[in-house]
Parts: sequence; C-alpha cells; structure tokens
Amino acid sequence: MKVILILVLILLSSTTWARVVIEVQPQKTIFNQGEILEAQIRLRDQATALDLSLLTGKNIGETIYFLEIDPVKSYAKIIFTKVPTTQQVMENFNGQEVTLIWPNVEVLPTQEPKSFLFGEFTIPTPLKILYWIMGAGLCLFLTFFILRWRKIRKEKKTVALKRKKLLQSLVSASSYPDLVNLWEQKKLYLQEFPQIEQAFLQFESTLFLYQFKAHRTQRELDEIDAAYRKLKDFIQQGGVHGI
Repeated sequence: MKVILILVLILLSSTTWARVVIEVQPQKTIFNQGEILEAQIRLRDQATALDLSLLTGKNIGETIYFLEIDPVKSYAKIIFTKVPTTQQVMENFNGQEVTLIWPNVEVLPTQEPKSFLFGEFTIPTPLKILYWIMGAGLCLFLTFFILRWRKIRKEKKTVALKRKKLLQSLVSASSYPDLVNLWEQKKLYLQEFPQIEQAFLQFESTLFLYQFKAHRTQRELDEIDAAYRKLKDFIQQGGVHGI
C-alpha cells in the first residue's frame, strides 16, 4: 500500500512539473483577428523550466501565434489567428502541457479569413485559381496585342514616309539630268506605284527619242519637259493613291 502511495505521489509531482501555464496580456482589449499585437507574457510558476523563446514561430492551439518573444523583458508580439471561444488554450509542447491564458478580450473576425499568415494559408478554391489563370492569360494577351499593334503601326508609318519621299522625288525633277536620273530609277518607281506605269511609259517613249543623241536642241528638251509635265500632272491629279 505504501509503495502504491509513493508511486501516486511521484506521478502527481511529475504531472505538475510538466504542466506550464503562461499568462498573456495584450496591450489592447479590442483588436482584429490577424492583427499584430504587443503583449506581456509571464510564467505563472516561475520555477517552471521552459525557455519561452522556443515558442517563437509557434501557433499554440491554432489560436495564438508567437511572432517574436523577449523572455528577459517578458515581451512578445502575438497574433490571434482565430476568434477564441474561451480565455485559454492548451497544447503539448516539447513533452509539456502548455496552457495559455489571457484576460477578457474582444477579437473581431476579419472579412477574408482565407489569407496568407506567417507561412500558413488555406489553398484557394479551384474556381479562384481558374480566375487567376484567366486574368494572367488576359494580361499576357493584351500585352502581346499592344506590342504587336505598335510594331505594325511603326512599320506602316515607316513605309508611308518612304513612299512619300519617293513620290516627292518623282515630281520634283527640274532639269534634263534630273529626268534621266528619274528614268534610271524606273523599276523602283513602278514597283512602289504600279498605277503610273502607262503614264511613265509615255514619258519614257518621248525621252528615248532624244536621249541617245550627242546634242539636243531646245525644242527637243521642251518636248521631253512637256512629256514629264504630263506624267507629273497625272500623279498630282490623283494617279497615285494610298499616300
């Protein structure tokens, strides 16, 4: 009987040693779920062998998360990860039963409980993931479309400027050498402005009458100039479109 009594006393003493009670005193009495709070913490039994700093990064009872602890100053930064229904929570920690107790506080629930908190989060629903994928796809498509549109617009602007300069050179000849140079670029002009081919050939036929002569009279030069003016008038009166 004495042996049994001794065993019971040993068991009770070990159980008492293994139970740790920590008082948590937030500096505010009303706060939001997930809000970072400053709080005072202390061991109810100062003889308890527990290093409070070991609780850093732990979510005790899935209720209070210890973000930071300074055992020397009895100071901690905590987060209530859920709205508690009682004023205490218990959990086995390092072989000891840890009980957290706190005074009456009001924890206001957050509007969006499925949020990312200190490395713990709830996986979003498949529908939400689908929305994210669709949103990312739409952003990529719009980015590609805008870049492509800008590239095409720039290319069109460059081509239009090139054709405008080419057309200007086509109607700005002022001397016989300019007309010969214009004829030498016949292939380039007709490639860009195929609609002037007949008018250009008429000018060319007049030019050929006198181009290969050693000397040309003023009358012949006037005739070549008149043929060029006909080509020029055709262009300026709408013979070229899309410029």
